[in-house]
Amino acid sequence: MNTKTLSPLIKSLLVTVTYVIPTLLISLLPLSDTLLRLLFLPAYLLYTWFWVRVVDKQSWKVLQLNVNKKALKGFLFALVLTAIIVSFSLMIAIFFFHHRFRGPSAFTPSNLWFAFLSSFVVQGFPEEMVYRGYMLQTLQTKYSQITSLVLTTGLFALMHVTHLFTSGIINGLVIVFVAFSFALLAGFLKYFFKTTWAAVAVHGGLHMTRKLFELAGLETTTLTFFISGLIFLIVSLGLFLSFKNQLKESYQS
Repeated sequence: MNTKTLSPLIKSLLVTVTYVIPTLLISLLPLSDTLLRLLFLPAYLLYTWFWVRVVDKQSWKVLQLNVNKKALKGFLFALVLTAIIVSFSLMIAIFFFHHRFRGPSAFTPSNLWFAFLSSFVVQGFPEEMVYRGYMLQTLQTKYSQITSLVLTTGLFALMHVTHLFTSGIINGLVIVFVAFSFALLAGFLKYFFKTTWAAVAVHGGLHMTRKLFELAGLETTTLTFFISGLIFLIVSLGLFLSFKNQLKESYQS
């Protein structure tokens, strides 16, 4: 197969299918999911390098992973917004659905470090590097920003369909829905701040905030996760309605 002649959509489908293979392999191995994903991190970097440099013959800069003041601003804004959304969803669960802090606090340096690694290094960075970094700019070579965002978000949600088999139907459907919702917000913020680090902050911030509440003793359930997804979706649609004209003008220019 000559990858140079593939359309951006076909390449994105191939990226989605091939990216999920290590995830399936990890789920079958009897070791810590986080530990295994850390071991796979160099492979994810090499995988992205292959598509960017070998297949597309582009500079690594197209991923918009430069570290500068603008990237830091985007990262911090996205992280704070995400933390607020997740915290608000958990508060709703506490006040309206009687969720309670049931366990003792487990805030220890090792637990916090492990939560950070799991949230940002294992999940947030590699997945956003591929989807909001590589795939979004690849699709945009043919489609508008809005279309590219919707396609990327849909493929990202599709990647999580495996949870229907590993987490059960209900939990799996909620995971797919939440993945779609926060990925939509991650894509919008990546566009606004012109940095993929904003998307990393949304992705990692979602998992990190949930883990912090779990360490504090709150039992985070499928319901709280679903509420988070609803709020992510509402915020994303609000951003779309507010800035759709700017997105169109940016693409046309």
